[in-house]
Order: sequence, then structure tokens, then C-alpha cells
Amino acid sequence: MYTGISYGEYLDTPQCRISVDNVRMKFSYKYRNYDFGKHEVVCTIDLLSQRLDNMYFDNCDVVWQQCDFFKIGNYTRTCKLSGIDPLHGAWSCAVMIGRYTFDNSCKLVAPEIVFDFNPNKVPRDRYMQVINCLRDGCKDASISRYDLAFDFPIPRDHVTLIRNDRQVYRQFHDPQKGTTEYQGERSHHKAMKLYDKTKEADLAVPVTRCEITVGGDYVEPVELLFPDLVVLGDLQMDMGFSDLPFQVVACLVHPDLIPLLKRRVDYKTWKKYSGMIATYGQRKLTPDNWNKVDHYISAWFSRLLGGAA
Repeated sequence: MYTGISYGEYLDTPQCRISVDNVRMKFSYKYRNYDFGKHEVVCTIDLLSQRLDNMYFDNCDVVWQQCDFFKIGNYTRTCKLSGIDPLHGAWSCAVMIGRYTFDNSCKLVAPEIVFDFNPNKVPRDRYMQVINCLRDGCKDASISRYDLAFDFPIPRDHVTLIRNDRQVYRQFHDPQKGTTEYQGERSHHKAMKLYDKTKEADLAVPVTRCEITVGGDYVEPVELLFPDLVVLGDLQMDMGFSDLPFQVVACLVHPDLIPLLKRRVDYKTWKKYSGMIATYGQRKLTPDNWNKVDHYISAWFSRLLGGAA
């Protein structure tokens, strides 16, 4: 069903396949640490940079980039790892070291490291090798944010997002990649991306992907973050359909009008119209067991933070 998509560990449900996608981990350290090789106290980020540079990565390219200009939020250096894996294909990840800050106690460079990787593309032994290196001597390791990918075996043009008026919304159409919709601020908690995975990955089967960005400190059920998605079944263009009220026909053809219809009519009329809409095959698109999804996420990050291979 999902042949051609790269996955690490995933959860299958009757409705979709769920996987943890992009992950951003943060490690914090003491400003200085002891270098047993040099037998002296050195800056921790210099020590960790040296460790990363000396690590052996089989069939992997390691490229360093320096950021010498001071800008709050930037990192002094970045280590980019990339390679080709028989199962995952081409992959890459990045380790960002030493965040610029106004704190003079650490000489304007916070002893922090951020590791950015996609567990669906980067081989597990590679990202665990980096995590185990960064975990050594750290004061705290935490998840800053991650993406959850929900892959539905449904054509993209059959899925409609009912927009949340309280969130920023953007839509883009590309003849090569299809229609992509965004809700919320990109890379921020609650951000959502809905797109055509079939065109994006050149698949032979229909797959629509919904990606949700989750903040690392979020502890509520993921169900509360899931957008309002509907899928419309085949419309029966017969006399029964043509006799429907115009408002119902409009919502069947353009489901994004449903919230507007609900606001514009009284409760009795809405019950009548919503019943007609339901009769013609519209259904909500969502996993059927959210407890199972929450357990999958909890277990995945427990193994990650625990260092399990």
C-alpha cells in the first residue's frame, strides 16, 4: 500500500500509517569540561566538536560549516552528515553547535547542541551513534519538536481540509506536486501540512500525507492537534442529487463551505442539511484509535531518550 515511501518505525491502523518524521533534539552542557586527551579543562562545545569530527561514519560524508558573525539564535558551527543507505536511499542530518546568546557568563555562546534528523530517512544506527555521542556528559537531553506523519491511501483531491479560522492558512498548487495546504505557523507547535505524497515521492499508489508539528513539551493527546479532514465519496449524479438544496450541493462539491453553512443557518436547518450531506458519503478522516497512537509516540521517544539501539 505504501511501497516507495521510506519508513523507520511506524504504526499501522486500518485508516492510515503513522510515523515520527523530522525530530529536533536539544542537549545542554556545562560551559567547560575536562579533556582527558589534553589533560586540561576546555570549552565543552569544542570538545564535542572534536568528538564528532573523530567519529567513524561508514560510507558517510561529514561537512563542517562555520558561522563567525554574531546573531542571536544562530549556531557557531554546523556538522552535516550525509550518505546513501540501501534501504533508505540518500539521507542527511545536521548537528548545530553553540547557540549565540547575550549571556556573558558563557562568553556569548550557550553550551547547547541541537540535532536535527528524520528517522524515516536516516538509518537508526547512524542517528543513535550521534545521539549517544552527544548524550555523554550532557546536563539535559530533550525533544524540542517533532513531526507526525499520517499517510492515508486516498487520492489527494478526495481530501478536503475544513479550515480553522483561528490559524494562519496558506495554499499552493504546483502541477508537478499537486495541492499543498498549510495551517498554522511553519515549524511551530500545531502547524499542519497536507500534501500529495504520491506526486512528491513519485509513487504508483495514491497517498495523501498529513504532517503535524508537535512541541516537545506537549503532553496532551495528539488527537486534539489533528485537523478537521473530510473525504467525499463518489457522488451519485442522479435525480436525487439534483433535487438537493443548493446549499447542500455546494457543500458536497466544496466541503470547505460546511463551517460557513453551519454558521449561517439555524439549528433545525443545520440538522436537516447535515443529514443530507452525510447521506451522500462525506466522512471524517481520522485514525480510529488515538490511545494506540499516543502509546506509539510515548514508546518511540522513550526508546530514543533511553538510548536503546
